[in-house]
Amino acid sequence: MSSPTLPVTPAVRALDDLRHKAADLARLHEQWQLSRRIPDALRPEVARAWARHEPEHRAARTIDPLAVDQVRERRDASVVLAAAVEPLRQLLLDTAVESSNEMVVCDSDGVVLWMDGPRPVRTESERLGFVEGARWTEDLVGVNALGTALADGRAIQLFGAEHSNPDQHRWVCTGAPIRDPASAVVIGAITLSGPLATAHPHTLSLVTSAVRAVESELTMGHRRSLRDLAECDSAAPLVVDEYGWVAAARGIHAPERVWAPRGFAEGTIWLPSLGSFTCVPAGRGWALRRVDATGPRLRLVRTPRPTLEVGECGAARFGLTPKQAALVEALAGAPAGLDCAALQQVLGVGSAVSVRAEVSRLRRLVGGLLESRPYRFTVPCEIA
Repeated sequence: MSSPTLPVTPAVRALDDLRHKAADLARLHEQWQLSRRIPDALRPEVARAWARHEPEHRAARTIDPLAVDQVRERRDASVVLAAAVEPLRQLLLDTAVESSNEMVVCDSDGVVLWMDGPRPVRTESERLGFVEGARWTEDLVGVNALGTALADGRAIQLFGAEHSNPDQHRWVCTGAPIRDPASAVVIGAITLSGPLATAHPHTLSLVTSAVRAVESELTMGHRRSLRDLAECDSAAPLVVDEYGWVAAARGIHAPERVWAPRGFAEGTIWLPSLGSFTCVPAGRGWALRRVDATGPRLRLVRTPRPTLEVGECGAARFGLTPKQAALVEALAGAPAGLDCAALQQVLGVGSAVSVRAEVSRLRRLVGGLLESRPYRFTVPCEIA
């Protein structure tokens, strides 16, 4: 989970005395080991990572890596990540080698799949168990640039004893997550790692800039795939990929991406922004055609458990929490709408913020069928 409130800051400054800084951090780490309390002097992003763990960790070299064929299988399965590796090499590897750093890429499980760099640095990392096939997650080897970038969903630079595992205290590592632009999901991470003497604040901006550039390339590749997908069904009013990105909209005013609360699957589905559609596979996506309106658009079924049927003929059904059910029932009984104060009483909450949160969760299911000022359904809601 990312933490946008914490700035991404380099671990060192250009004029820092690196030996002095390493010694200061070693003392902070020792305080943590002895007291189990995180020192106030630690950088906030590092303190956040330390807080997830105890100060003892298993040595990574004692954890068996995956076999070569298993690494190969993971590479083959990581299609989007694999497409990012060569551009990252082109942008970073020469600089990494010149700086006595290695470039390492792992998948979303923290399994190291690609490693490149100078032989002396590789030899040192092998002594740590930092090899292809090793799982380099925080829970296994402590706070580290790959595992922490995956855990926080943000870039991080770690110097010396900022790594929670003492085995890694002679290293500086600069890592960043890599996202698939189509799914917006973190699919892996990259780090430049090397001896403490190679630490430099610019490495952080170098890595983050390279990742942004590669993600932009992946975005362009995704757009090309959408153009190809649009031709898979040239008659369908709406063609989308597996993530809901619109490849073609014919006679329909559709947003750039549509959301299906229950996901895309063959049959009848409900799109909150557009209505009910029949959905059939088309290439690596889906072709959608409108369903004729023949019945109520909203229907609350109270037993055996609260369920909201949305769309023509109940195209989609959603289980509701007690508060959501109370909200739907109140709005169903007030076609003219209710204000925030009235809904506070209905929901038994003490603030407008809580009301807006519940309304937002319900709107994710029904889309434009729920308006505000006042809060009301735009179509009748039947209660059964």
